[in-house]
Order: sequence, then C-alpha cells, then structure tokens
Amino acid sequence: MNSNGIHYIHNAPESIVSKLVKRYLLSIDRKTSLLRIFETGKFNHEPAPIPKKLDKYNAIDTHYVHNRPVWVPKPRGRKSDNYIFFSHGGGHLNNITKHHWNMIYFLQKQTNATFIVPDYPLLPKHNYKHTYEMIEDAFNQVVAPLNPTNLTFMGDSAGGAISLTLAQILRDRQATLQPKDIILITPELDAYELHKDTPKYEKHDVMLTGAIFDLISHHYVGDCPRDHFLVSPARGNLDSIGKISIFTATHDIMHPYARDFKQRLLHENREFNYFEYPKMIHVWTAITFMKEARHALRQMSNIINQSK
Repeated sequence: MNSNGIHYIHNAPESIVSKLVKRYLLSIDRKTSLLRIFETGKFNHEPAPIPKKLDKYNAIDTHYVHNRPVWVPKPRGRKSDNYIFFSHGGGHLNNITKHHWNMIYFLQKQTNATFIVPDYPLLPKHNYKHTYEMIEDAFNQVVAPLNPTNLTFMGDSAGGAISLTLAQILRDRQATLQPKDIILITPELDAYELHKDTPKYEKHDVMLTGAIFDLISHHYVGDCPRDHFLVSPARGNLDSIGKISIFTATHDIMHPYARDFKQRLLHENREFNYFEYPKMIHVWTAITFMKEARHALRQMSNIINQSK
C-alpha cells in the first residue's frame, strides 16, 4: 500500500486449474464466440437462473424497471449495511451467467452484502442510450429508496464500463446518493479505438479477440462520440465519484486499457487501488473454483467491508 491506495501484483505461480481452464476454453474456441453470436444471430439474452444455493442464502425481491427485472438478493438473518449495485459483463450482448451468480454468492458469504442486479437492455436492439436509461432508473427506483450507508458499484467487463459511467452520471446529476467504492473487474474502459498494444496481449487471450472491438462498438456506441464518457468512461471527469479499484489480468486484451487508466490516475494523484494478476484471463474472478479467483474476491470483500 502507498499513499494512493493498494497497488498489488499477484506473484504466486499460475495454478494448474487456471491452465486447465485455458485449455478448455481453447478447445471450444471461446475466443471467437462473440463473433459467432453476431454471425448466427443466436444471442444469449435469457438470464441464467438464480442458483439454489443463492436462493437459499437470500430473501430475493424482484423489481421491474422498463419491464426488465432487477433482482435484490438480501442475505437471510444477517445484518449488514453493505450494498452492491452489480452490473454484469457479456459484451453488451450476453445476459448474466451462472458464473456471475457464483461470484455474487462468494462475495455475499464474505460481506453479507445485499446485491442489486439489473437485467439491462442488450445488443443488437439496444445501445448505450437504452442501457443508461434503464440503469439510471433502476438506481433511482430500487437502490435510492434503500438509502444504503455503504454503497459499492461493481461490474465486470462491459459491466465495469456501466459502473464507472453511472458514477459519473450521478455526479453530474448532483445525486444525493453516491458510491463509496467502484470495483472494476477486467473493465471495458475505452471505446475510442483498438489499443495499439492489443496484438501483444491478444496472442495470450483465450476469451476475446480484437476483431470484436469495432463490431460491438459500432452497434453499442451508435451516435455517441467515441471519446464521450458514456461509452469511454476512462476518458471522463473522475472528480467526486468514489474510490476506484481496478482488477486486471495480463492474458486479456482489456489489460492495456487498465494499465493506461492506472497511469492517468497516478498522474492526477488520485487515490485508487490496483490489482494485477499475471497470466489470468478476462473476468477470471467469476471462475470461483480457481484459487486466483478466490484470492481476488477476498481482496474485493476487504474493500467492501472496510469502506464503512
């Protein structure tokens, strides 16, 4: 830790489980799956069902905003003032998966946090405008009435972009309720252009390919300037939005964006946390049976629990 926060680089050898996960993802050609979704039109718009263990652990309320569910799992019989507004990843075109629910369950066991999980609109029919119309209304209608004293925004991949963008929207709206922490997991940070270092990382990435960048960006960005914070949140004004914590993996084409974002935060002398996991893949934290995932999730839990 230094005066600007925690700056951590994981130094344990890569686990056998991590290597096996990569081998499996290579065997199913996961890297090009987003491209195939667009080619075939077989979009994964149905949310994964809430697992029985999560249902048993929680009393779950379901609200509807713009005719879409917002799930609020609250741990049964456990008092906590931790609240987490969680935006799932999926390239703006896939819905929440069982891996996201497993990650939520693991974090709940560590924090007793109540989660608020919006089922936001997805590509190809919806773009950034529809996303933030629904997300902001979900926040105002579901989160704000709870009046949480310890609120964290959290998101992975595309959900990381949503989390960082929403914080800037609320700041600009001069909203009374703001997050204390913003936890970004291998986040999508900048839709302006494909990073010049993408080839360096793409050869190790078993989840994503640079070819998907312009395809998704074209549909998601729509008429928004690509350097606007609504689609490139790392380029926005970062004043008064809560403390940022970045979790990044070096076998991920999102990593150079996270690295650049870190340099901006350092240059502006902002307090933030940075956690780098060598050889980990995009959103490795959702593979909760991996020890590297559990290690990172415990670090997130510490941030949440210490934010009071």
